[in-house]
Formats: sequence, C-alpha cells, structure tokens
Amino acid sequence: MIPNQRQSLHVTLTRPQRDTTIVHLAGDLDDRSLSALEELLTHRLRSCLRTVVVDLTELAYLSPRASDLLTRQAGQASRYHTHLVILPHTPIPDIHHTAQAPISALP
Repeated sequence: MIPNQRQSLHVTLTRPQRDTTIVHLAGDLDDRSLSALEELLTHRLRSCLRTVVVDLTELAYLSPRASDLLTRQAGQASRYHTHLVILPHTPIPDIHHTAQAPISALP
C-alpha cells in the first residue's frame, strides 16, 4: 500500500446463531466511516441480541477516534445487557520504513 493511500471500509454481517451477530470489518476504519459504523453498532446493540462481535482482525488502519467509538459502544452494550466482543486489530509493521544495513556491512 502506498503511504497515505486509504482503502474503503468493507462491512460484512453474519449471524451464526439467532442471538449473535458478527460485524466483520476490513480495509480502513477512519474518521469518514465513524458515523455509519456508530449507527450500525447502536442498532445491533439495541436489537435484543445477546452477543455482538466486532471483528477488527482484517483492518488495514484503525483511527484513534474509531478506537474511542468502540470504547463508547462497549458502555452502550452494558446498558442494553448485550455482550460486545471486540476481536482486536493488530497493525502490520510497515516494512518499507524498516532500517536495513547495507549489504557491505553484513559479516
């Protein structure tokens, strides 16, 4: 990926059980996506589900404001007696910015 180039956010909903929804997110969860995601999660948390899983494992980018939103949604979940499970985003190191020794410096 070219630095500063953003990918669109892809959202997939699955329902493996009657009382569980998985919200799978892929691409970039940036500030442009926040209001739509907040609306989606609020609706899911209010819909009498027992568990809502937010899968962040395939995100390329997670903005700090998106992280704050998920924290707020966890508070909402407890008010609706719903379990909110967040599968964490693990950033991939940018190999293009990793320092490398010149070949001549190798033993």
